[in-house]
Amino acid sequence: MDKNINYIISYPRSANTFIRTCVEVITRKKTLDCNSRDDKISDINLTGTPILYKEHKIKSNLKNANKLILILRNYKDVYISNIILRMYNKKISDVDFSYNKMMEFEYNSFFDDYYNLIKFYDNFKNEKLLIYYEDLMENNIIIKNIIDFILPRNNFIINKEIIDNISKKSKNKYKKNAGIKTEKIKNLHTIFTIEQNNNIDNKFREYNPKLYDKYLDRYRKIKKNS
Repeated sequence: MDKNINYIISYPRSANTFIRTCVEVITRKKTLDCNSRDDKISDINLTGTPILYKEHKIKSNLKNANKLILILRNYKDVYISNIILRMYNKKISDVDFSYNKMMEFEYNSFFDDYYNLIKFYDNFKNEKLLIYYEDLMENNIIIKNIIDFILPRNNFIINKEIIDNISKKSKNKYKKNAGIKTEKIKNLHTIFTIEQNNNIDNKFREYNPKLYDKYLDRYRKIKKNS
């Protein structure tokens, strides 16, 4: 694989595909999925060499990274979305199951996978950009920051209407795949009680206090369970 490649890394269900869709629609340039697959996420003709490669785990090909984007989403939300809803095919209402699974000490692969992405980003020496999923969902124009990072000095038209249209389609697709019929998809951790949230936060912080305090402390600010 050629060097000087731009990578976007994230734990699954962190709006990685949504970002790639926006990049393709706005720039008309190709992006590639994990293992360099062309999964045709946008219904438009794309030209030229791919400008962005997606990965969910740290692999040897990332040594070729020129620029790196890390997308972080609340570890409780991605756990529920990717593992509870998708892998175990459970419902959001299965709160006890979700909580007990997150608190199982033997289930450390999730902790490894999530933190390994942050470790790689933290040690990355070239240009890098950190995006929080929650900020992106509140202000989709952050897509402009991502495209400007990948392709500086561009003249692409990036407006709220374009991004909102892509966002609407992506959210509908996500809800359909996850079996969710409500709008409650951004803050899945609110299914837990305040005590359960605190217990999970404490356990997750204990795994790597240094990286947690640097990148994840914002997720300790839990809203009251509704």
